[in-house]
Amino acid sequence: MNIFLLQALVFLAAFLIFQVELILGKVILPGFGGGNLVWGISVVFYQALLFLGYLYIHWINRHFRFQSVRKWQMVLLVFSLLFLPLNVDSLQNPTYQWSPVVEIVWMLAGAVGVMFLVLSSISVYSQIHLTTTSLKEKGNPYILFAASNLGAFAALLGYPLIWEPYFTIPEQILCWEIGYVLVVLLFGVVQIRVVSQPDERPLGSKMSSCSSSQILKWLLLAAAPSAMFLAVTNEITINVAPVPLLWVIPLAIYLLTLVLSFKKRPFCPKFLQDRFYLFLSLGIVLFVFKATGNNPVEYGIHLLIALRSTHYWSIIVIEPIILLILCFVFCLVCHYHLNLSKPEDRGQLTTYYIVLSAGGFVGGFIVNWIVPLVFDGTVELMISILIGMAGFIWVSPLRKKVSLQGVIIVSAILAVLLIWVIALNHFGPAAGLMIALFAGSALLGLYYSLKQDARLYAGSLVGIILIVPFLDQLSSENHALYKKRNYYGSYTVFEKGGFRKMKHGPTLHGAQFLDKGRQLEPLTYYHKQSPSGEVLNQRLVPVSKVGLVGLGVGSLAAYAKDGDQYDVFELDPQVGDIAQTYFSYLPDIKGKLRIVYGDARVSLRKEPDNLYDALFIDVFNGGSIPVHLMTVEAIREYLRVLKPDGIMCFHITNTFLDLGPVLNSNARKLGLMSAIKFSGVSKSPPEEEATTWVLVGRDSDRFRSLLADLEWESFKPNTVLPWTDDYSSLWPTFRR
Repeated sequence: MNIFLLQALVFLAAFLIFQVELILGKVILPGFGGGNLVWGISVVFYQALLFLGYLYIHWINRHFRFQSVRKWQMVLLVFSLLFLPLNVDSLQNPTYQWSPVVEIVWMLAGAVGVMFLVLSSISVYSQIHLTTTSLKEKGNPYILFAASNLGAFAALLGYPLIWEPYFTIPEQILCWEIGYVLVVLLFGVVQIRVVSQPDERPLGSKMSSCSSSQILKWLLLAAAPSAMFLAVTNEITINVAPVPLLWVIPLAIYLLTLVLSFKKRPFCPKFLQDRFYLFLSLGIVLFVFKATGNNPVEYGIHLLIALRSTHYWSIIVIEPIILLILCFVFCLVCHYHLNLSKPEDRGQLTTYYIVLSAGGFVGGFIVNWIVPLVFDGTVELMISILIGMAGFIWVSPLRKKVSLQGVIIVSAILAVLLIWVIALNHFGPAAGLMIALFAGSALLGLYYSLKQDARLYAGSLVGIILIVPFLDQLSSENHALYKKRNYYGSYTVFEKGGFRKMKHGPTLHGAQFLDKGRQLEPLTYYHKQSPSGEVLNQRLVPVSKVGLVGLGVGSLAAYAKDGDQYDVFELDPQVGDIAQTYFSYLPDIKGKLRIVYGDARVSLRKEPDNLYDALFIDVFNGGSIPVHLMTVEAIREYLRVLKPDGIMCFHITNTFLDLGPVLNSNARKLGLMSAIKFSGVSKSPPEEEATTWVLVGRDSDRFRSLLADLEWESFKPNTVLPWTDDYSSLWPTFRR
């Protein structure tokens, strides 16, 4: 019974830690444009607090007897109740006076910092408490670490399945606050029921009592899985949406591997250990595919088209599945070796956890705070594998000298990478798939042959990371004019096939003819036969005063005529710089142009009522979709700035998600009309791209005439629940 009380305490504390991460992450998301940066910054902040919590327990355990420690810990928990209820309002109103990193950290610290710090100390404290008792489990306090990870795993699994679909944000926060009070009460019960021996005090050792090699090994093996799950999270959320459903999957895998590695009988099958380097090689080849301008998803779709198959979904999910499998195997092997190297001396218990938490923070800090500022591309996956290789250099016995054969293999790897890019230039895109398959297979074999030497493996990764930024210079067909990354994503401007294009991550966000005589023709999703092009070009309804949410390269601004006023609401100033420097839609606009930077909903609140004839919300066509810009509350705010017969056009072209039914449900909730229109491809992309738009507005003669003249279609009945600021669920929107 007593061990159960300890397990219940650490389980509930860990559950609340990860529950509040998801709740507050969702609360803070709209204020920063719904970008995936919010989750990454938040996770690193929480990892820092976790480290401080472990450090605090380590310090007091070194300087005080355990009886004093337990009294002080009880006082601290009771004191933390003064910070309830959570100050959620401050999270919803950023000032934008600082960088996103600084402001998000500051807001989270004020809202939940003290309570999170207290919760983060409970797991290690309880393990120390267990070692002072007469319970038979005292010799293996790490079983409480497994219970803690199980609580975290339960929070992550339950949030998208139970809490997010069935509870509003205020209800979730109330339940969390009740849970926090229960933790304080349960802590008091544990102090009464689980008796410690009066003469027992596990004196915390100094850091110097552990060898520097041991500490470095713990640090690297803890940092690598942290970096890996965040790298995989970035890859998935950048391509789909920054929402809890997709946040939790990599993090749940990370925590599951901790549970499996630190349970009483650690789980890490030999067949996974033997094939560890094979999984790593698959991840590296996938990275190289993208770095050389080859999108495996596009190749797969073209192959299905050639085979006259329409099962595109099977191709789309392959990359995320590979990444998640890689994440599981990588984290499991690293955590398994981390468990094998745990100290036998209980005096080193707190030192061990300090280094583990520091490693988690370092991995997250590198991936989400440093890499976006240092590298132009998404190299997080390679960085995380490199950190892991550095850790395994201290785990596995190494040869004294690097073999000549290994050096030759590393040289061959780099040579294949260079030949791959040059061959694509020589043979052209038509042979791209065959070249990619041969080169990818060669890299896979070469990398797998390096499995006996972690140093050479790490050296080859360093070589690839250094070479990748220069690959564009070798490509005459796909030459990058501009490549930059910030906390909102990676931007690339390049010329190909007579067009200048801009990509945000892997998603095309606009193109323009290089031919000066045709530079003002709108292309891609905005061509004249597209739904948006018809509305703006044929002018069957007044569209002289237009608001654009999302800028891209400024394609929609090409429809402006003399006397028109176009107001653009763009989150990232870097997009504005790209559009005005590398594309001519904005510099050559015929009407008046105003660009407002910041989150669109926050900016629109400063605009007067009844201002616009039309609003074009163009932020959902790929990459991270900002959910908060399509909720019922968002549409209600759009209605305020629209004229009584004004219209809203939502661009919902998206590879993964079908957002039409959601917008239809939202419109019905507000008593509005809605319709949808799809435009296929009659010319070669990017001159025309297949695109889907949804029209929303009040019931009026103008709205009905627009539907009739341009042949928009009514929605079929659906059961999708409306999305609100307190409720949204991606499950119903995934394309089958």
